[in-house]
Amino acid sequence: MPARRNARSNARPKSRCDANLARPRFAYWTRNRWTGGACWVGGCRDTADSLTARHAHYADAVIELRRAREDEWAAVGRLTAGAYLADGVMDAGDPYYDVLRDAASRAREADLWVAVDEHGELLGTVTWCPPGSTYRELAGSDESEFRTLAVAPAGRGQGVGEALVRHCLQLAVETGSRSVVISTAQWMTTAHRLYRRLGFDRAPERDWWPRPDVRLLAMVRLLP
Repeated sequence: MPARRNARSNARPKSRCDANLARPRFAYWTRNRWTGGACWVGGCRDTADSLTARHAHYADAVIELRRAREDEWAAVGRLTAGAYLADGVMDAGDPYYDVLRDAASRAREADLWVAVDEHGELLGTVTWCPPGSTYRELAGSDESEFRTLAVAPAGRGQGVGEALVRHCLQLAVETGSRSVVISTAQWMTTAHRLYRRLGFDRAPERDWWPRPDVRLLAMVRLLP
């Protein structure tokens, strides 16, 4: 990834659009951090049904958000499990390890999104759980949900996780949801800070235990 630049200038970075993709992208504009500001590139607004890819900008870097291709599913599974292992809170013997590696099932039964750099390298992933998906755990009929947010160690500190979460929030708005609900492990303190910064609040009454030794914390983000 290109090095970050010291961007004190008031100049707004220009959009980088891939001419090979006909549909417009969604871009987050920033000088030195991710913001809520957005600009629709291409002259019209995407819908949840027509959207194929979105671009986010972080200083000089461009991060593309798109659905994972089938030939990437195995690599996305390795990235997801590897991200959890890198945090030192899970080993390959944990029952959840094989679930994390099974990106193929997430792609078939939900929407598997990835963040890639301008060279196509996988940086992160998130699973969007639309209505009817077997991967929905907490969401009610008027809520949206995402799972298995993971960023590769090489992609951390570049806004990848934030871009993926903001993308899910935008998908929720597009589908008319009143809120987004997620489950997060107690040890995911870095993710908790990100979620709070993006407007998520704790909902302890919705906490649950997928197994006796694991408590998952519920967080909810109300939408306009």
